[in-house]
Amino acid sequence: MSETNQPPNQSCLCRVVVVQSAAVSTLNSLVDNHFECFICLDTFKGPNVILKCLHHFCETCINKNIQRCGVQCPACGARFTSRRDLRKAQLLEDIVSEKDVVAASLLLILSTGTILLV
Repeated sequence: MSETNQPPNQSCLCRVVVVQSAAVSTLNSLVDNHFECFICLDTFKGPNVILKCLHHFCETCINKNIQRCGVQCPACGARFTSRRDLRKAQLLEDIVSEKDVVAASLLLILSTGTILLV
């Protein structure tokens, strides 16, 4: 027994849980901060990209913005011709929607040292 009256393994377990929690927190922060709509400041929902400037927005947000302000990028002001200059950003949507799966996989790797190939 250690001086804290806890078995040594339990203190190691506490450190592993803290590391896991920090890793998941970092992942969530990455998704929240880098996959955030400029208009609503929330994680992308149905992200679209403006082809002229490559800025991304939620589908609903950019469509409402076009109705209110016309066809210009809310982030940089670049003008584009019409809604035809927007494309669904499928890869970005996949990344954002898989955040929870990635977090669970990261926890598995950290806790067992095993990489799960899916």
